[in-house]
Amino acid sequence: MGLFDSSEGEIFKNEEVFSPEYLPNEIIHRDKEVKEIAYFIKGVLKGNPANVFLHGPTGSGKTSCAKYVLKELEEYSGKVKNIYINCWHYSTRYSILSQIAYSLDQFVPRRGLAPDQLIEIIIEYGKKEGKIPVIILDEVDTLCKKKEEGVLYDLLRIGESLGGKVSCILITNDYGIVMKLDQRIKSSFVQRSIQFVPYRPSELRDILNERARAGLFPESYDEEIVGACAGFGARNKGDARIAVRLLWNSAKEAEKESRKKIEIEDVEKAKKQVLVEKEGERKEKLNDNDNEILENISSEWVESSELYNKLNLDKRKIRISMETLEKLGFIESKIDRNTGSKSVRKL
Repeated sequence: MGLFDSSEGEIFKNEEVFSPEYLPNEIIHRDKEVKEIAYFIKGVLKGNPANVFLHGPTGSGKTSCAKYVLKELEEYSGKVKNIYINCWHYSTRYSILSQIAYSLDQFVPRRGLAPDQLIEIIIEYGKKEGKIPVIILDEVDTLCKKKEEGVLYDLLRIGESLGGKVSCILITNDYGIVMKLDQRIKSSFVQRSIQFVPYRPSELRDILNERARAGLFPESYDEEIVGACAGFGARNKGDARIAVRLLWNSAKEAEKESRKKIEIEDVEKAKKQVLVEKEGERKEKLNDNDNEILENISSEWVESSELYNKLNLDKRKIRISMETLEKLGFIESKIDRNTGSKSVRKL
């Protein structure tokens, strides 16, 4: 047998269904949220775009629901143009406005344009094509952290004073960013807010069964495998992404061993890899300040005031970094009821 000869296809029927970008034909256990998004967004069909704010933990279906609704909307009407932007990858005012223009198939010279020129391009597209851009801004809390939330005001200004029309769906794991937004931005973007809660174990099992039916051959897995992966996702805060990734990694383990069926031992091996990948993704979200602060926090409780004195950083930057570190699960904090002082420690 040659090096690249294999029994490909004995485990996977369609491996693409395990991709983070995969969008199922039906979003299960999120009927209420899908209908709410559709209700808020449907005004765009009459030329009255609205903005929606989706918040909830990682893996609770926010992005999938938003993409699903916009796919249905674009198929229903030729009056909209869907755009998806992950603010982790495009985290500045200029890069987001440029990406919107690119997504509208508008020419942006290599030397770049001023933000106001990009805004004008977006407005002219709508007038010329008769379409309203509906923009998903995923991980929008990244903009707040980097002080780039002004682009939200740009998009608001397009509809309020510049004669254009856009609709936005903002997605975040951190509802606390609302408190940091300018009042005008807050009132416009957050008035239609939808909360997503973690999936229950039974819901994760249903999601995995759906993916398994679409992506694996029937003889390659059984309910025990699905249950083990669903249980792992449930223990990781009801995270469907973690559960789906574990099922995929388990199948890859079986395939690597040239077996035709996933075994529990494959799931156990795959768990370690999933946790390593999850840790790597968390660390990718840290900047130099975050890493420096984390290095100065031990597993013992330390008062925030001590960190302020120890680190040669602006207090505001330290506070923002500690919020990020706690949100990502690197540290935890507590408040002393008697003194009101805050302490932190590494997890």
